[in-house]
Formats: sequence, structure tokens, C-alpha cells
Amino acid sequence: MPRTDSGDDLPDLVILPGFVGMNMDDAAGRRVWLSSLPIATGELAPRLALDPSGTTDAVAGLGVRPNGPIGFVYGRSIHAFQEAGLMVHVFPLECRQDVLASTAQLADFVRGVAIARPGKRFVFVGHSMGAILAALYPTFAPDWEGHIAAAVFCGGTLAGTFEPVEALTGTHWFLQVIGVGDEEKERAIRRAMSTWPGLFSMLPDPQSFPEAVAVYDARSWPEEVRPPQEWLDHVRDEVRPRVRESPLARIPTAQLLSITCPTVDSLGWAADGLRAGPMNAAGDGTVPARTSLAGVREAFEVDFPHTFMPNDPKAIQAILDIARGGWPALPTISAERAAARVPFALPPPVTMAKTMLESVAHRALSGQLGLDDLFWPFRR
Repeated sequence: MPRTDSGDDLPDLVILPGFVGMNMDDAAGRRVWLSSLPIATGELAPRLALDPSGTTDAVAGLGVRPNGPIGFVYGRSIHAFQEAGLMVHVFPLECRQDVLASTAQLADFVRGVAIARPGKRFVFVGHSMGAILAALYPTFAPDWEGHIAAAVFCGGTLAGTFEPVEALTGTHWFLQVIGVGDEEKERAIRRAMSTWPGLFSMLPDPQSFPEAVAVYDARSWPEEVRPPQEWLDHVRDEVRPRVRESPLARIPTAQLLSITCPTVDSLGWAADGLRAGPMNAAGDGTVPARTSLAGVREAFEVDFPHTFMPNDPKAIQAILDIARGGWPALPTISAERAAARVPFALPPPVTMAKTMLESVAHRALSGQLGLDDLFWPFRR
């Protein structure tokens, strides 16, 4: 059985999940995301869409809220941390809403945990969008240095990513999966996602990607997914500068990143508006490697692609090392490797399946495989 108390000498971990990394249930307890039924019936888009304000479900009274981390993304790592004697707290990120609202909720969440765990210090473990929340956290918690010991990011989008452009303009491979080959379902999902202010918080930082200034002009976007200009202004003028200038770097901070997956790091154009550029830069499939040092003290190379990075054995060990007051024994990401091109790789769905199998195989070879490992991908 995993230990349930981390002891006085170890900090607690606060997991900050990535974009759509939480299960989402409605007020009646029905699973909306991630569930095969709404996807198959075409109900996913209307159930996840927000109203024009970006603050309330488009379907009145639906009450969609996060309900626990998705098992096949976080189950293995959480189990490993608990087995190592660390107390784990998972922040229930509502990724659709404005990221500043989410960070204010994070401050309340950490405050509540600190009251329940007096004297404890915490290590932020931010996956993808979760890194943005960690960087914004000092804005909402002036005493943050008194209780945050370190922060480690798995594919943290601190300099942004072109994935929102891929998602909304229909070039992201995952849309084809959840659209089940139905073009109208796929378009409906894209339109629903365009109502989520939180998605735009991950837009690329113009200081890292000068050409990305165009993504902050609503007129550049295809009409059917065009966001309100005030949302884009908010991200460009408030969110991005706060992330870029975050004082979080005053404590030990590390980025963990795979750099062997083809990744978009530029903007493209089509007849109806902007598009993502070619997917050929080194990165983890979402975060370009050339931004790996943005906002952190050091960047380390791991193996798994973006979505499954929390389950990477190297990432798990690195997080444990940092929680114990050490530093990862991993290769750092050199400028030469970060600037490389990756012209070919397995199709992303194949890579995802391969990564899941590798995770189970690693546990088996190390003598740690049990029934829990066989069933963690299917947990609620």
C-alpha cells in the first residue's frame, strides 16, 4: 500500500494538470470528458461549449466541472509519488476558463492545503498548461516563497505553443481522433473550443516567436473560430507578460522535455486565415525545444511525448529528486539539439500507443508491474 504521509522532511507535491487533463462531469454526475459516449453521439461539443462570455456553460444548468485527473495521463506518476512517501494534491483545473481565474482558485486551493498541513512546503509539478498557473501563482500569493520549495514542469508551455492554432484550424491530429472521422463533428468541437478563454492563454509569446504577433489579431483567425479581440488582448497584455516576468525562477525550477517529436514552431497561412506552420522542429509534439529554458533554471531531456510525459520514468525520478532536495541526473538540452529539425517520426497516434506500451514494459522489466499498472489507463 502507498504511504499516505510524506513525513516532516519531505515537501508535498501539488500537481497542476495540463489542458484537458482532468475528467469533466456535469451536475448530474455524467462523464463528459474523457468519455467515449459523448464523442460517439456528437454530444461532446455542445456539452463543453461556453457561452459568449466564456464563463458559463452554453447549455444552461449543465454544470460541467473537473472531477479528478485522467488516469492514463497521471495515474502512474501519482502512484509512484505516493509509493515514495510523498503526499500528493491534485489541483482541479477548469482549463476552459480564463487562466487568471484558475490561478486565483489555485491560490485558494494551496491556502486550504497549507491550513490542513501546517508547516509544510510544496513542490509544484506543472504539466503543460499547469506551468502557466505555477508562473502566475506569485501574483496571487505574495507570501509564496514561504511555502513553495521548487517547481518542475513536464512540457511546460511557459513560452506558449502553436497547439491552439492547430486545434482551432483543424490541423491537430487529435481532432481527427475525437471527431471519429466525421468532419461536421470535428468542426463542432473546434467551434466549442473557440469559446474557451483558457485555450488562448497558451498562445505563443511574441517575444519568443516574433511572427506570432498575428495570432493576437482576431481578424487573422478563420471566422468560424474567431475569438473576441478582448480575449486576445488580455493574453498578450496581461497573461504573457506576467508569465514571462514571473519571480518563480527565484526558487529551483526545471523543465522536463522530450525533444525528438516533430513540433510546430512557426505560423502559416491559408486562404481563410492563419494556420500552424510545418511540424518539423525539435520538441515534445507541443512545446518547441528552443523554448525549453523559458522561465526555468535548467532544462532536462526525457523520452515521452507531451501528453504522456508525466508517466515517463525519467520524469518521475527527476520530480522525486527535486522533491528530496536534489537535482535531476539527466542530460541537459543543448542549444544545438534544441534548434534541430525533426523531419520524420511515427504518426502521433502510433507514438501515443507506443508510449503507453513502453510505460507498462518498463514497470515489468523493473519488477514493479502489478494489477494496478494494467488497469490505470481505464480509471475514472
